[in-house]
Amino acid sequence: MDRFRQAATQVRIQYRVLKHTYWHYEPDKDFYRLVNIFLSLSGVCYTPANIWERIAWGCYQAISVCHYFLTLIHFVEAMVEWKHLVPIIWNFVEFFMMCTAICKSNIIQHHMKEILAAQKFVNRRQAASGDSEEDSKARKVLFKIIQTLPGTLIWVIGTVVVLAAITIGPDDPLFGQSQFFHRHVSGWRARIVHIILNSALFPIWVGKTYCSTILISCLLMGLKTELTIMSQRFSVLCDNFERTSLENFQESLMVCLRQQNQILDQLIQLQSLVRYDFLVVYYGGLITIGSLIFIPTTDGLTIGSFILTLGITVFFIESFLWCWLVESFGNINDTIEEKIMDVIVMIPHDATRHSEYIRLRTQLMIMKIGTRFSAKFNCGGVFDITVEAVGKLLNITYSLVTFLLNFT
Repeated sequence: MDRFRQAATQVRIQYRVLKHTYWHYEPDKDFYRLVNIFLSLSGVCYTPANIWERIAWGCYQAISVCHYFLTLIHFVEAMVEWKHLVPIIWNFVEFFMMCTAICKSNIIQHHMKEILAAQKFVNRRQAASGDSEEDSKARKVLFKIIQTLPGTLIWVIGTVVVLAAITIGPDDPLFGQSQFFHRHVSGWRARIVHIILNSALFPIWVGKTYCSTILISCLLMGLKTELTIMSQRFSVLCDNFERTSLENFQESLMVCLRQQNQILDQLIQLQSLVRYDFLVVYYGGLITIGSLIFIPTTDGLTIGSFILTLGITVFFIESFLWCWLVESFGNINDTIEEKIMDVIVMIPHDATRHSEYIRLRTQLMIMKIGTRFSAKFNCGGVFDITVEAVGKLLNITYSLVTFLLNFT
């Protein structure tokens, strides 16, 4: 009993250490530490420090390649046999999700320079509203949210790995292995290898599937927080315009303008990343969600159906989160534009200070134009990213499910 108590004590101590390391907010703590760990676990981005880490990283990548080709073989076998529609659809969806996951990983790796620049910018905490206590509260909330997103997904992946190891065997129609696998491995060895493959399958490929959403959402949330803090400073400045001298107002306005330009520069650099990644997320979701809904409706309720339902929910949340974040930038910018127009109307004109009057109006108009066109994100140039896109996704998904049900 003493050994069990000591073990329980050690577990509690380690839990508190991890909680303090990754959950407790400090003014100089890296917002994106857990996000970067999640990217490493997903096999997307990691820089090995020594030879052993290089070997481990190479083995990790080799396992993901093995998963990819086993899934391809399974899909070809299902097409050749054509016994039932559900295995064909599932194997196609599984292979298709792996292809989209590879696309997302490549997009992230291609834009890693912009991603690291945005992370460094948010970690510098340059924006200031004039109320340091409120700024600290806003950044503390941001820190909690950024830790929650990858932390929750890591917990879900761990739960699914345990459930899959206990309940899903190598002969499972959805998450089982191919005939090619069974021809080379059988009996208890097949069970052990199956558990090993599935234990690596979920962290790697689920991580690759959702890594871009976690990363980009956290980056946009960080920039949104900085923009919100800056807008609060600008709102206070505009509200006190009539009680502030023109020289002091211009000086404070230039500070706000510099802060805004820095934030907008980061948003502009991320536009390409958001544009192409959302293109993969949205059109990949159109195919994936409808197919994942179809499978449980025809194949009955199993642990595999539970995992698929969880995946469907996450896909919808993924699309909605992207659209909501992008629209929230527009709401902040609308508030800034309204304040700018109020100040432009209130600026008194003095013939002796005409040049200062023109300079101030010009600065405000530059700020207004930059605000209006800064947060324009689109889906690969096809359409603008808005919450309405999620409604269209639901309609098209419903049409796809209806077609598949009629087809059967």
